[in-house]
Amino acid sequence: MDKEFLKDGMTNEEIVSVINEIIKRKKEIKFKDDNDKFEKLKDEFPKFAERYLMLFEMVIRDGEFDWNSFNYMMKMRNMIINDKMTAEDASKKVGKDWYDKYVKL
Repeated sequence: MDKEFLKDGMTNEEIVSVINEIIKRKKEIKFKDDNDKFEKLKDEFPKFAERYLMLFEMVIRDGEFDWNSFNYMMKMRNMIINDKMTAEDASKKVGKDWYDKYVKL
């Protein structure tokens, strides 16, 4: 992932807005199963689902969306876009921080 890839997508504010819309629609629509949920929400948010597939899948999972992890990722994204950190350094930092948080005892 490079800086140009990040810059040609949505702003953090636009991403948050779409996530909130997806969460709202996820609560409003009755789904037959997970595949039905994926397809219906993908049809409503095609550009987001295509551009940010991993994030889209995180949002549509059952349970609460992890805003803390998301905000951390957005902070790292901004640091890359604003030339305060390279994508490689951000990836290493995220990997270490999450390893320390979830794996290391």
